[in-house]
Amino acid sequence: MPLEFKYILYKKSEGVATITINRPEVLNAFNTDVVSKIIQALEDVKVTIKWGFVLNGAGEKAFSAGADIKAMKGMNTGLGEKLCSA
Repeated sequence: MPLEFKYILYKKSEGVATITINRPEVLNAFNTDVVSKIIQALEDVKVTIKWGFVLNGAGEKAFSAGADIKAMKGMNTGLGEKLCSA
């Protein structure tokens, strides 16, 4: 059974993990929640997956638009840099 987080879907099958950014309404833009959940899933990949992983985006329009500018609007420089360097 796949693990589901707020903004990503995470499933494992036959030694390969699939991490899907699940925010198609904003072209799978990255925000702090997306980044932290991807990191959490990758920590699991590191210890449980034999072959590798696939990172993709939900929907048909884009893998990801990049950083969620609306979410960054209220951030200070340090927090914005932390999001972009995660």
